[in-house]
This record gives sequence, structure tokens and C-alpha cells, in this order.
Amino acid sequence: MTLGERIRRIRTQRDLTLEKVAQGTGLTTSFLSQVERDAVSPSVESLQKLARALGTKVGAFFEEEERKELVLVRKAQRPRKISEEAHHTIEQLASGLLNISMEPRLVTLDVGGETGEDVSAHAAEAFGLMLEGKVEVVRGKETTLSMEAGDSVYVRSPQPLKIVNAGSQKAELLWITFSAAL
Repeated sequence: MTLGERIRRIRTQRDLTLEKVAQGTGLTTSFLSQVERDAVSPSVESLQKLARALGTKVGAFFEEEERKELVLVRKAQRPRKISEEAHHTIEQLASGLLNISMEPRLVTLDVGGETGEDVSAHAAEAFGLMLEGKVEVVRGKETTLSMEAGDSVYVRSPQPLKIVNAGSQKAELLWITFSAAL
């Protein structure tokens, strides 16, 4: 299956028109139609906009069609996103699952670290469980929640939201985002 075919399949599974996706991405319907027909190759930025509008990850556009129902992710093989400037590491805990609406991650924040507001971008819901340390969950300009080991938080429509290490040691939490049903 080609890239365009995968994008069209995801769009139609979500019962979205080209016009609706165009509104959500700022891209033209003509361009989106060309992408779905593989007449043009979209940029990485366009793929990111499409993924957000379709409630999925860019990786879903490139995954094999085989639906995996059971996937074991070994600790040493977890995909990791490390940000040295923001002092955090985010590990994917369910990598390889196709068309899932839940994305569990292990977030580790060094002292002074923060996730930035993309930790829950485009998620319908989020759940967090503090494993160690202390963080502040910052939503918008007025809401800040403090969490310590053992505390949990549920957030509906979490964007924009960021997590900041508010302690004097490393903080670690399980962070699960849920997108709209597929």
C-alpha cells in the first residue's frame, strides 16, 4: 500500500472529508487529493499536520498493514525521544501497534526538565501516574497541579499541557494519551 493510500484509508476510517481535513491542516483540498493519489510527495511538516488532523501519528502512514494484537516491547528496545535542552526523555511503551487509540509513554524529567506542550497535543484524554519525584502539570496560564509519587491525574482535552519537574531529583511518570476512537 502506498503512502497516499494509507492516508486516504485513515481519513475514510474516521469518516472525514478532504474539506474537513483541509480545514484542520491549513492545506488545500487539491493538495490533499494529490497526496492521496500519490501525485505529490508531502513534506514532513505536511505529514505532521495531517497526522494531527487525523488523530494519529506520522508513523501510522508508514506502518505495515498487518494488525498486531499483541506486541512485546523490551525495555532496551523502547523508542526514545531525548531532549537535552529540555532535560527529558520520553519512551514509547507500545511501539509497533497499528491503529491504537492509546499511547502509553514513560516520561523521565531531570532536575529542571519539562516536556513542553506537545506531551498531550491532539489527544482527547490523558492519564498520568507519578512513579517517582515531584512534578507540576501546567495547563494554560491558570491551572497548575502538583503531583508526587503515587498521585495520578486524568485530563479531558489536555492541550496545551506541559509537565515540569518541580523537585530536587529526577521525576518519572507513566503518561497515557487517548485519541478519538478509531
